[in-house]
Amino acid sequence: MQEVCPEEPCDSPSFHVTSTSATPVDAVHFGVPDTLDESLSSDVYHNKISTWDARLFKHREFHDKEFFAVKKSLKIDRDDLDYFLEPNPSSIPSWKVECIKRFCSRESVRSLGPTDDPTARAWVDARAFRRRSVDGNIGMFRSSELQEVLTETRFGESAYTDTYRQLIHVTHLNERYIRALAKTVWYHQAGALRDAIFKHVDREASLRVYIPYSGFKVFQFECHLPYPALRKRGSSTARNALPDIRSRKSWSDLSFLHLSTDSPDEDGDYIICELHSSFFLSGWDESKWAAYGFTNADLDDEEDGEEDEATLDDEEGKEGDYDVYETDGTLEDHLASDGKEGVVPQEHPVWDPRLYFLQVTDLRLRTVRKEWTYLVLKVSKSVKDQNDDLTYPFSGKPFSGTAKAEMSLARLTKTMNFLNELRQDFLVTIGTCERFVAPNGDHTYFHDREEQVSSSSLRSISGSIEYSVKCLRDLERRLASLEESCQSSKKIIELCMGIQHHKESVLLNQEQNALSRQQIALSRVANELSKEANALTRESNSIAAENRRVAAANNLNAALMVNMNQFITPVVVVVGYFSIEEEIFGFRKTSSSFLISVAVLFVVLYIINLSIFLLRHQLKPKGIFASILTGQLDQLILDRREHGTSTLSLEDGSKVRSDEERRAGV
Repeated sequence: MQEVCPEEPCDSPSFHVTSTSATPVDAVHFGVPDTLDESLSSDVYHNKISTWDARLFKHREFHDKEFFAVKKSLKIDRDDLDYFLEPNPSSIPSWKVECIKRFCSRESVRSLGPTDDPTARAWVDARAFRRRSVDGNIGMFRSSELQEVLTETRFGESAYTDTYRQLIHVTHLNERYIRALAKTVWYHQAGALRDAIFKHVDREASLRVYIPYSGFKVFQFECHLPYPALRKRGSSTARNALPDIRSRKSWSDLSFLHLSTDSPDEDGDYIICELHSSFFLSGWDESKWAAYGFTNADLDDEEDGEEDEATLDDEEGKEGDYDVYETDGTLEDHLASDGKEGVVPQEHPVWDPRLYFLQVTDLRLRTVRKEWTYLVLKVSKSVKDQNDDLTYPFSGKPFSGTAKAEMSLARLTKTMNFLNELRQDFLVTIGTCERFVAPNGDHTYFHDREEQVSSSSLRSISGSIEYSVKCLRDLERRLASLEESCQSSKKIIELCMGIQHHKESVLLNQEQNALSRQQIALSRVANELSKEANALTRESNSIAAENRRVAAANNLNAALMVNMNQFITPVVVVVGYFSIEEEIFGFRKTSSSFLISVAVLFVVLYIINLSIFLLRHQLKPKGIFASILTGQLDQLILDRREHGTSTLSLEDGSKVRSDEERRAGV
């Protein structure tokens, strides 16, 4: 930021606006300071001035022009709203412009009428003090009517005014009202109006005083306060609240809080409406200023929805009578009254801008304080009851298991998230207000006014503002204590869940130990059975060894018998032949022929046995005849046994398949 430069002692130097189009356009002189374009249209302000500039006390000659006069003179072919939001387009995107355009697009979709609003939602109090007489225009207007009313001459030589003030209050701001305000705003108010609309639709919090850093001095006061409103679902405030750009779905369902009602017959379904109250005041000097106010919900909330609808239907038929505050026949100032208390009659206007700003700020802070008080106390009662129910281990109630504890923990976690989100928003609002009332805050701009005003009204208003800020801080401490109590309850539940998990783990370990003991017993039985099986195996092995020894002896005896047969059979045959008296073969029966016959028969028998042995091992005969031919009768018996075994196995397999097929059919 550049250093402060002393101003020239001139109240109305001229400034220049250069065309941004391709065709060069001569500079246009509007009789407004050179620094006004840089200071106000770009929203560059300096708010660290501790004293009120003395030049703002003067009745300075008004030389400003309407904001759209620049567009007309330069013949800029752009949409009016686009030009108002961004007079000098930049390559860097602007969140402020994007936010307002998104809001306008959403509101245009929700509009009821194609060309104009069905009801008048803009209240205007435009009065001038001409030659010691007060006259002006007061009433409710639609968007098209608002533009016609605000285009009347208010400031300057043609108005012949010494003092002029203009109050505008719009309920449920939409694109039509934004366009009407943009087309009628003055150049020194354009930046402030643009900034106020953005902070209203984006729910910004701000309570400050702005004065240009250098150049021509004008002033701007702003009070933007977002606040939540706890209402029953279906109430007029819940119906009238417009959907915010940063709407929170978590606040639309508060069933986890179990908010109770006074009457058991009434439904306890509550929601939180995100409301926002915007107010700013911009002045040429202390005698010429304008104030704007925006709200996204009606300040006077009726409890009976049917009464609201009937009242709305009656007021729609009256031209310019919708939403006019009236108490005991006294019409109230919409900006400085809420329809219930703090009544500021219209017939007694406040001409001092600083006194009026403090009155409106005090009213808005009291409204915010009441809404937060109701919300915090209502939620505090519910959270305390909830925490008392959740601390069952210390209230003598038995622990009913982890399922209920997990449900309680989930509910408590949701409550803690809700309280944290609520407290974070609350801290932003409180920080904004505390900076204003701080020893070096912007409230120091009004100290010199307390010395000038002999009455104690301004001092009492300042005290009321400080009291509201202190009450808000006390409510924030209560929210902090609720968060701490929820943290304690959460630790208790987690401790109980840990104890329960420990108990369950102990029981599980005991069951596992019992199963382990059973497994050990079964293992012992299995070992005993294994020992017996081993003994039987050893016994069977010894029997098998004995059988092998017997078989070996039998084989030896058989071999001896075969050998004896091979030696004895030839001798027996030859002896039997020689014992026959008749001669069958043609040789004589002598001792030498006897020996030769025995030897030949022995050789022949040996050759026959050897041939049969070789034939059995070299050939594999198939069939009964081949086995008989080759003398393999033992092999025939083995083949018959194997055939019978395979036949049995095939029959068993066919039976198994037939059983499976029957089961599949069933």
